[in-house]
Formats: sequence, C-alpha cells, structure tokens
Amino acid sequence: MYKISVPMMNRLVTEQTREDYLRILKESECNRVFLCYMQNEDLIQLKENIEYFKKNGFESCVWVAETIGHGVALLNSPENAEKETFTPLVNLDGNEINGTFCPLDPNFIKAQSKILKEIAECKPEIIMLDDDFRLSQHGRVPCCACERHLELIRCECGENLTREMIKASLVGKKNKYRDAWLNVQAESLYDAARAFRRAVDEVDESIPLALCSVYCHRSLDNVDLMKITDIFAGKGKKLLRLHGAPYWASLSNDSLIGVIEISRMFASFVTDDSIETMAEGDVYPRPRYNAPSSYLEIFDMALRLDGEYDGILKYMVDYSANADFENGYLKHHKRDLPMAKEIAYSFGGPANIGVRVLIAPNLLKDAEISANVGLDQHPYPTAGILLGTSGIPTVYSNDGGYCAAVFGEYAEFIDPSDIKSGAVLDSVSAKRLAQKGIDTGICKFLGESRCGVTYLVSKKTGNHAAMTNSDTVYSDATLKSGVEVVLNAVINGVQKPFAYRYENSDGQRFFVYLIEYGTVHKNSGIYKCYEQQTELMNAVEWISRKALPVKCVKNPSLYIMCREDNDSFSVAFFNCSPDPVLEPDITLREKYSRVECIGCEAELGENKAVFSSELGAYKFALLKFYK
Repeated sequence: MYKISVPMMNRLVTEQTREDYLRILKESECNRVFLCYMQNEDLIQLKENIEYFKKNGFESCVWVAETIGHGVALLNSPENAEKETFTPLVNLDGNEINGTFCPLDPNFIKAQSKILKEIAECKPEIIMLDDDFRLSQHGRVPCCACERHLELIRCECGENLTREMIKASLVGKKNKYRDAWLNVQAESLYDAARAFRRAVDEVDESIPLALCSVYCHRSLDNVDLMKITDIFAGKGKKLLRLHGAPYWASLSNDSLIGVIEISRMFASFVTDDSIETMAEGDVYPRPRYNAPSSYLEIFDMALRLDGEYDGILKYMVDYSANADFENGYLKHHKRDLPMAKEIAYSFGGPANIGVRVLIAPNLLKDAEISANVGLDQHPYPTAGILLGTSGIPTVYSNDGGYCAAVFGEYAEFIDPSDIKSGAVLDSVSAKRLAQKGIDTGICKFLGESRCGVTYLVSKKTGNHAAMTNSDTVYSDATLKSGVEVVLNAVINGVQKPFAYRYENSDGQRFFVYLIEYGTVHKNSGIYKCYEQQTELMNAVEWISRKALPVKCVKNPSLYIMCREDNDSFSVAFFNCSPDPVLEPDITLREKYSRVECIGCEAELGENKAVFSSELGAYKFALLKFYK
C-alpha cells in the first residue's frame, strides 16, 4: 500500500485547533501524521497531540526539526527561539557554519540525546530527524573540518594534514587523504546515531528513529544509508525519507522532470526491502504562491507509478498560519486522488520499460573525480534527466529492455555486461570507458575548455536550434574513421562536433556527447532542443536495435513512463510544462486493437494514437493499449 504521511507544526495544533487538523487528515485519506517539533516547545502539548491523533486512528509521529542544524534560519521557525551553543561545523576553508553543531562535541550529543529522550517519553510511534543530520551541504565547501575532525583525520592517515591538503585531495584520483576524510565523516555520524538510539532505548526500545536523507550522505559524508537506518531503527521498524522535492523546481534551477529522476535514482539505491521509503513531497516554504500544488501532484503520481516508494511525506497545510490559511494543497490532492488511484491500478505495477540509467552511490570512495562538477552534485542522474526531458522513458531498477546510459565518473563502476550492446555517453564516461579498454570512437582527447554553445546544428536537416543557459565544458578530440557526427555545436562562431554515433569492432554501439553533461545548466536548451531530442531517440533505437515503445516529439517537458504486461502496454504522460499539449501525435512500436484512456481522450490509428483532448499544463494521463 502506498502510504500518505502528512506533516504539520506541533505548536499550531492546540486544544482549539485540533478538530480543524483532524478534519484535514481525514479528508486527505492519509495514514500517518508527523508533528514537527521545534526546540524548546511545550512537551505537554506534544504529548497531548500524539495521544489525540492516535485515538482518532492515525499513526502519530514526531519530526524533529533540527539536530546538527541547517546553517540557516528555517522560515517556519518560531522567532527569537533560544538555542544552546556548541562547537559549530567548520568547512575546509576554515569558516564556521553559524546555526550548526558538530556531532563530535560531547556536550551537543548529551543535550540532543536529552531532547530525544523527552520526546520518546511522549510515546510517538516514530521519531524522524530532519535532513540537517548531515555534515556537508552548507554552501559549496565541504564540512566538517573542525579541530576534532581534523585530529581524527590525521590519526586515520598518519600525517599532519592541513585543511588545504584535504580539500585538494577530494578531486582527482582516489587517495589516502580522501579515504581518511570519508571514513571520519561517516563514523562521526554513525556514533551520533548510536548515541541518539541509546537515549530513546532508555524510554522504549520499540520506538524507531528515522532519517531524512540528502545528497551528501551518499558522497562527502560517506554514509551507508542501509547501515545508519539500521542503527536508528534499533528494535523498531525501519523508515527512510529519501531526497528530491517538488519545491526545487520553484526555488532552484532543477526542473520538475529533474526532481522526479533524482527521486527515482535515490529509491533505486535502497537495497534493503525491509526499509519503508518515503518520498520528499515538500513544497517549502509552502503557501502556493511560493510552490504550486501542481508540481506536488505530478511528483506524487510519477513516484506512485515508479513503484520503488512505499509512500510520500505530503504537505497539506501551511506551517506558519492557521489550518485553513492554505487549503489549496488539500483541495488539489482530493481532486487528483481518485484519478491517481485509478491510474496506478490500471498501470498495474512499477515502470518496467525504458533506457536503463547506470549510476552509483558513494562515488567519492573510489572514483577519479572531475574538478568541473561541484562535489555537492554527487550522485546526480544527469543521463536520466536528459532522457526524461527528451520524452524517452527511463528505468533504474531493471534492464528496461533497451540500451543503457551512463554519464560522468559513474562509468568507472559499471558491469561490462550492462553495456554489452552499447550505451549513451558523455565525454567523461567515454574517457573512463576508453581507460578500461573499450573503444568509444575517440583516437585522442586534446583538452577541455569551458565555453558557451549558441546553437545545435543538425547534420541531417541543417536546422540551427538556439540555446539558452548553454555554458558547458567541451572536450576537443580526434575521432576515428567510423564515427558519424550527427550534431554540431556552434561555439564562438565555429561549428564543432557535438554528438556522434560509433560502432566498434566488438559490435558495441555508442552515442557520445563531447561535453561534460554534469556542467550543463539544469534548464539549458541543450536538454530541451528538438534536434537533440530526435537524434537521441534515433540513437537509442540504433543502439538497442529496436524501435522505442512510444514517441511523442516537440512537446517540451512531456515526461513519459511505460509498463508492459503480457496483454497490454501502458503509457503515462506527465505534462511538466506551462503549455498545454495540443493534439499530440503519438507513434507506437506495435499495432494495438483498442485503447483505454484515463485523464484524457485519444483515438487509435495505424501504429498511432492521437489525443482528441488537450493535456493541460501540469496534468497527467494514462493510455492503456491492448493487442
């Protein structure tokens, strides 16, 4: 069962307002409530709220808003809240991060353990720590390099390292200084988790602690999420909220499709089936004039169909005002929930057709790391975002029936059998495979340069497709005689090879971009260009030696997920664009005898389906075809 959990601020749930919040929970058809607890709040009120929602049939839990600290003031924090002061996190430039506490400070661990013990005495069914239980992601410079952390790192590698030496070691080839950094960061978080677990065990061993995960857990913090989830859970059930939130599409340069792919990637890393996974359905800072409900609804529906999540932490109310101040999230959820259930039922299971995105967690442990991409951007499914933005279905947890795609340093860790027939590559992955003895069509790399791409030019049509936000790292190279360049880039007024096809003597086919895709702006036209979309679709079919199951071109940000069963083929469409999709022409790989539609109307033709109704902006629909 896909479980809906609803967070709300504990301090706003009072004797006078509880019935208002209970009504919202019942209308949402949720299963669980998380009461967000800020430091120094009234524990009697928290206990009463927990008991109230338990009596009314909800799993009643607590979400601790801060532990190590976010480093910034949360918009929903009480004003002038007093906090104790402990040793702060320090980054590798030697700067203290205000509003944070180092987990190696024993006084901090003692004080935070006391808070968790007091919360446990209120008898919640789960205590979840917010995603500030981390060391890095406080700006672009890694943490923690306080004196306690530095001393442990020096002991780990047996040398008197400086912060500058450690910072330099984090890029380039694997080395003992980076190993020492990663080991110490991870162990400091594991030890803090064990201390917090002991504090809760003093009250009730059955109350699980849970973690909200972030990027740096899988990179600079070097955390094994399976291990730390076990530590936190103790003798209770295992719960993990993963990373990737719809508000990123409003407040950062991530696209909505990018957020979906990021969330699917993180779910694929969870290898313990006993862990309940929750998606981060956050619309921070939550009134709809900041983050629209339409983003949340598409995000929720896509992850239901992906099949890797057990549920979602989905926001229904505002965090600062009264229960009815912002009821739009609830209204849109209620409107869409019946159709979401119907589509998920008709889809019939997880997405299982598409290009397989090859990616690895904890990349920093063993890879040669490019200095061109920020360390806080690992792991990142760049290949998946390109494919998804181009309307090509992707998968992460099965082979998908098509070729693979691998960008960046992740190529170092792939199983050769995963690219037996070939793959879609960028310049970094092409280099890494060449170093492993795989011929990807390049004679010699001549150097890199950061530059702007003003146009992509199709060798077939001659069309000059204009770019936006197109600054990237380009790799000059001499190419082998069998290479077929299909796209050129106009750089400083000169056309240079941008993407090519190549089949080596072993019969492996590659489609290679001569750019480091991790350096491309997330909303660049390089992701969205029609000529790029066409050539990428053609390349996937050429490498896979079969047609894509469905194609629908020239509809920007139309995201597609597919599932095939013995007697049917399902296609879910997500219009992640502010433009409606008007009468899209859908090309199918096979002939079908009939089609069922949910959320749209469509007519079936010869290897075709045509919408007879528009797919509105930020709407989703399902076509289910039968042979």
